[in-house]
Amino acid sequence: MSQMESVSLKDNSLPKVKVHPTVVFSILNSFTRRVPRDSRIIGTLLGEVRDGVVVVTDCFAVPFTEKTDELVIAFDSAYHKKMYSFHRRYNRKEVVVGWYTTTTAQGQFINDNSYLINNMYRSECENPIHLVVDTTLIGDSMNVRGFVNNSVTVNGEVLASSFQELKVDDAMSEGEASCLFHMINNQEGEQWSESSIVSSLPTAADTVETSILQLQKVLDSAQAYVDAVVEGNPNATVSREIGIQLAETLSTFAAQRTGAQQASAMQTRLQDLTMVSYISTLAQTQALISEKLNEILV
Repeated sequence: MSQMESVSLKDNSLPKVKVHPTVVFSILNSFTRRVPRDSRIIGTLLGEVRDGVVVVTDCFAVPFTEKTDELVIAFDSAYHKKMYSFHRRYNRKEVVVGWYTTTTAQGQFINDNSYLINNMYRSECENPIHLVVDTTLIGDSMNVRGFVNNSVTVNGEVLASSFQELKVDDAMSEGEASCLFHMINNQEGEQWSESSIVSSLPTAADTVETSILQLQKVLDSAQAYVDAVVEGNPNATVSREIGIQLAETLSTFAAQRTGAQQASAMQTRLQDLTMVSYISTLAQTQALISEKLNEILV
């Protein structure tokens, strides 16, 4: 075998990458909240692989420290594992598909530390995708470029590695497309029209009120029918089946708990609702504290 035949470049079929707009917005949001000493940010990409297409649906930033002049980078792997575990709790379909970063202060998409970071993510997925968002805004548009790391091997030994660029497409739902359309139109100078509520989710009080009103209508209708039958109103149709149903309903009410038991049950229900409200408020407070801590650490 000649020397040229023993040299190989791992250039398998390159994956296609599709990125949701919310991922780019999340990266830009983390970039604006970064620590002033950092010129860029690093984070984990989450998504799915569907028929050879890598669909990036979510991401989160990871604290790090790097020295470009000394080829040193400190990556908080414990924070990465905790955040990934948290995401897996509510969405088990999303897995680690790669990592992202923003351009350096000099506008570089790839530097020497990129190889070190990519090797860290190889323990999370077989062939991590590297997404770079251009935050220099030198041109008229903001570039989002994708890369994958390939190795040059000689007789089975890796001699060098390089990043090969991938084609990145957007994957937008109808809601995301509508939102982006209005955002772009607003940037062109068009004013937003006054907002109007099309529909809203009912609150607990609204649901209870609606149920009580419906029950009141049913009781009024039943009472009017019974009164008409007792008074001998010729327009009221006497039905044995309706009478049996009313009797069974009344006997069911009579067989239920006494007044003291019903009051106790209502009190227990009220305590449960109070506890749920308290837990909800506590969860919101913890989420705000976590967001503030994340702003400090990232």
